[in-house]
Amino acid sequence: MSPPATARHSITVAAWTLVSRLTGLGRVLVLGAVLGPTFFANAAQSGLLLPSLVYTIIAGPLVAMVVIPTVVRVISDRTTVHAADVLGRISGFMLLVAACLTVALVGVSSLVARALTFGVPDGIRPVGVIGFGYRAEDEAATGSGVSRPRRALGEQIHRNGW
Repeated sequence: MSPPATARHSITVAAWTLVSRLTGLGRVLVLGAVLGPTFFANAAQSGLLLPSLVYTIIAGPLVAMVVIPTVVRVISDRTTVHAADVLGRISGFMLLVAACLTVALVGVSSLVARALTFGVPDGIRPVGVIGFGYRAEDEAATGSGVSRPRRALGEQIHRNGW
């Protein structure tokens, strides 16, 4: 492959990767706009994100470190027909493992859902921001906190419960 063709293919891959990232961001924004800041939205986002995290952690490195070198070695030692056969066997095995894992995860899906919402009682909708830091010494205090007294620490921090 000539260098201009390689550059053109690289630009094409980069462009489609950018499109993929933008549509993924759009999906998250639409999900947030439609469902709002609810536990259902969090569960839906976790359900959409969990499979890609599993792929990134397990399947991606497996393909890069095991499958690709094996296929390249078979192509260099034998023919592409034999490499296609090896790749077909590897793909079939990976599909079988994925199907077994899918069945197992469906079986424990209620436990996964419970783990994603662990400790959050029904009817609670926590919304807020935690900020750390100090106001600069030379700045005067502003905002609604100036007119009201600061709440006691025990009223603000709740450990091991809601």
